[in-house]
Amino acid sequence: PPAIGFAGAPAADAPASAIAPVEAAPQPPYPAASPPPTRKVKLRALGNPEVVAYLLRGGPGIVGATVVGGAVHVTYVGNDTKIAEMVVHLVKNGIGVTGVEPERNELERIFLEVTKGEMQ
Repeated sequence: PPAIGFAGAPAADAPASAIAPVEAAPQPPYPAASPPPTRKVKLRALGNPEVVAYLLRGGPGIVGATVVGGAVHVTYVGNDTKIAEMVVHLVKNGIGVTGVEPERNELERIFLEVTKGEMQ
């Protein structure tokens, strides 16, 4: 009889024929998860824009914050609620927010430029 080890398993010195091969469980064909889409917003605030970027970087849902021409361009994951959370965070930290401009997709931007934002 084969030697019996821990919990009824064959002992380490048992012959290979006493060890049953283990088959991997079949894996369901899940599609590869794509990362959540990111959005961008341009923020203008009173004071040093580097301080604004610093206060936002690393926050929940914030992918990045860079200063471009006095404005802070923030890449984030979320919806308009995330923009509101950013503004609240800045105000609570003594930063006066003077402008919030969500980035529009290119087609929407072109349409608004051509129509000058007028809707019929």
